[in-house]
Amino acid sequence: MSKNKYEIKEPILQSKSFFLLIILAFLVVFPTYCLAQSKKQLTFNVEMNTTEIDLDVQLRGDFAPLSWYEGIKLSDPDGDGIYSVSVDFEIPKEAEFFNYKYTLNGDEWEAGENRKISLKSDSDSFKDTFRYAEKLENPFKKFIGEWKLKDDNWEYIDENLNKSSIKIPGHHTICKEVNTNNSVLLIVEMGVSHGSAFWNYDSDKKETNSLSSFSGNQTSVGKGTINDNGDIKSKVRFQGVNDGRYRIYTYKWVSEDEYVLKSIEYDKNDKPTGISYGGTFIRIHK
Repeated sequence: MSKNKYEIKEPILQSKSFFLLIILAFLVVFPTYCLAQSKKQLTFNVEMNTTEIDLDVQLRGDFAPLSWYEGIKLSDPDGDGIYSVSVDFEIPKEAEFFNYKYTLNGDEWEAGENRKISLKSDSDSFKDTFRYAEKLENPFKKFIGEWKLKDDNWEYIDENLNKSSIKIPGHHTICKEVNTNNSVLLIVEMGVSHGSAFWNYDSDKKETNSLSSFSGNQTSVGKGTINDNGDIKSKVRFQGVNDGRYRIYTYKWVSEDEYVLKSIEYDKNDKPTGISYGGTFIRIHK
C-alpha cells in the first residue's frame, strides 16, 4: 500500500517542479525583455510656409509605427501654418536612429535626403520646415497646343535628289502633357495618314527620348537634345531600316507660334544621303 502511494506522488512532484521552472524562467526573461525596450513620445512639427489651409501633411519613416507606405496625418488646429503630431514609440535598447520625411497631398514627397532622429537624444520635440521640390517647367512647353502645316506645304527631296513641294491639306497635330511635366504626347492627322509620338526628357542625362508610330506600322525611336529656346535635335532610327541609315530631326522655333521641322537622312558612315523632308508649322491655338 505504501509503495503505491509513492508511485502516485512522484509524477505529481515532477509536474510541480517543471511548472515552477517555467514560472522562474518567465520571471527572469520577461523583466529583461521589458527593460530592453523603452517607451517614448516624440512630437513632430513642420512649417509649411504657405497661405493654404487644411493641407494633407503626413509623416512617414522606417521605424514603427512609422512606415514609408502609409503616413500619419499632422494637423494645424490653430491655423498658424505649423502642422504637428505626437507619436508613441517603443524603442529597443540597441536602436540608435531612424529616418523620416514629410509628404504633402499624399504623393508629393519633400525634397532632399531623409531626415534623421537620434534615439539617444534627450529631445522629444522637433521643428522642421517642409522642403518643397523645385517644380520644373516642361521642356516641351512651347509645343503644347494644336498645330497645322503653314499653307499646307511639305518640302521633299527623294532618293534621286529631285526636290518637290506637295500639299497636305487637313494636317492637324495635337500636343499635350501626359500626367508629368517632362513629357508630351503628339497625335498627328495627315489626311489619309495618321500617327502618334511620345517625347520625354531625362533631366539627369539632359537628353530627349522619342517613340513614334505612323500609318503602315512604321515605328521609330530617337534620342537627342533640347536647348533653352525649345529647339530639338534628335537622331532617329526607323523600323525595317537595317543598313545603318538614320535621320536627324530638327525643330527650330521661328516665333512662339511657328517652328520649322526638317528631317535629313544619313548613311551608316554618318554622311548625308541627300534625302530630306520638312515643313513649317503654325499654331492653331494653345
